[in-house]
Amino acid sequence: MASGWESARPSYNGPDHARDELVQGFESVLESGFGADLTIICGNEKLLYHCAIVCPRSKYFAAAAWGQFKVRSHGITDYGNCLQPQQESKTKTIDLSQESLPMVKRMMRYFYVLDYDDQEYNDNNWADPVAPTSPGVLSVFEINAQMYALADQFGVEGLKKVAASKFELRCKETMSSMHASHMNAMLRSVEAIYTSTPEGDTTLRATIARAVAFLPAGRQACMEILEFKSICSRYPDFMWDVLANRMNDGKNSWHRWSDTTTPDDREAASWGRNHLF
Repeated sequence: MASGWESARPSYNGPDHARDELVQGFESVLESGFGADLTIICGNEKLLYHCAIVCPRSKYFAAAAWGQFKVRSHGITDYGNCLQPQQESKTKTIDLSQESLPMVKRMMRYFYVLDYDDQEYNDNNWADPVAPTSPGVLSVFEINAQMYALADQFGVEGLKKVAASKFELRCKETMSSMHASHMNAMLRSVEAIYTSTPEGDTTLRATIARAVAFLPAGRQACMEILEFKSICSRYPDFMWDVLANRMNDGKNSWHRWSDTTTPDDREAASWGRNHLF
């Protein structure tokens, strides 16, 4: 169902009808499970997929299902050929019970359509999935951050790019709208980013730091949602990344990055000096 929050599919240079037909075909294969030869156990469910579709896009699943590498439950330990095939490669059954079922389903859907839905819906948050208020329901920022971490864990480079692109798009939309609850949701994703992504992987960290460093000024909502004392005491690396953006890029970086209209630059710079640092 189309909505104001609908995310764009990955770019494709071919005819739209060819792309749509291809996606519909893979969606049909995914939904029907016809010919499935790969079983994923997660939560209380057994999910059926296809090795020929999944394994070429993931080092982890290629290792587990085809027995090409030594594997462990959270990553690949040896990229050399195994002398003894792993149990997963014999049964084509992989146990991901330690992972989040909704996130695993999003990842597996990506293998078929090169995309995933970064929203969660229920009776209480259907109107605004960007910043849901229901307990336990993740925002789009948290979903995309967790998908990025999951893609890194399972060696799915394409999914990392899609998750990073979606996360950046959501940040730009939020900074353009200056919606208080959306900015609050964006800030809450700091925890997911700084605890689940490798320290040397700065993709999402740079995005959230840029967004916060160059918040437009002149809105009391900014003062209310930016709980910097709490956030920065728990994640000092985040505070340093925000500071580095302000020091290195200058007050116009936000405009170059976001390509959106914001309040006066001088006002924004003054607000940052007074409230961020």
